[in-house]
Amino acid sequence: MLSPQRQSVQDWARYRHQQINNDETTIVKGVAISLKQELIWGEKSPALVAIGINLVITGLIWSSWILLWHDNEIKLRAILTLIMSLNLILIYAAIVQLVLLMKVKKPAICAVGILGSLIYLPPIALLLLSISPDNHSNLWLFSTFPWLSIDLNYPAIASMLIAIIGQWSVLTLVTLQLTKKIRKLGTSNSQKLLT
Repeated sequence: MLSPQRQSVQDWARYRHQQINNDETTIVKGVAISLKQELIWGEKSPALVAIGINLVITGLIWSSWILLWHDNEIKLRAILTLIMSLNLILIYAAIVQLVLLMKVKKPAICAVGILGSLIYLPPIALLLLSISPDNHSNLWLFSTFPWLSIDLNYPAIASMLIAIIGQWSVLTLVTLQLTKKIRKLGTSNSQKLLT
């Protein structure tokens, strides 16, 4: 809900093009601000980079706690599950930002509805199909609750790595779509009329 709305991102993308060099630097009130600084600290820029940095910090804290466990057999699976959970949060953040950029009457309500369905429908569907984490743990890796499928024997680490690679590819596609949408928003209406 703290992500910037369509108009804020549109203004940011439109006026971001006032650069002094090719090094992605903008002058705002006489101060040079790089694109990286705006994506991390800016209030009107898309929040995905800032959310990613917060997830990395959280992941480091949780990973250090996991590494202090006495049970060595489950440490790697727990860290991979943590990575999968953090990946899902980042994917959901990118999808919410995309929804907030849509031209709809109440984008926040749409974002909550879509996010809620993405979180709850896959596990509900798996449960309705009688697919339990004990029997088919690999399918649960792609749900919102991958930690339910951690067992000493299942899922295989290879399956977890495939799930992580799948999440990264989805994140890449959603991020590319978000970048394309922001660039499209950044073009001015007069520029569209001239072409």
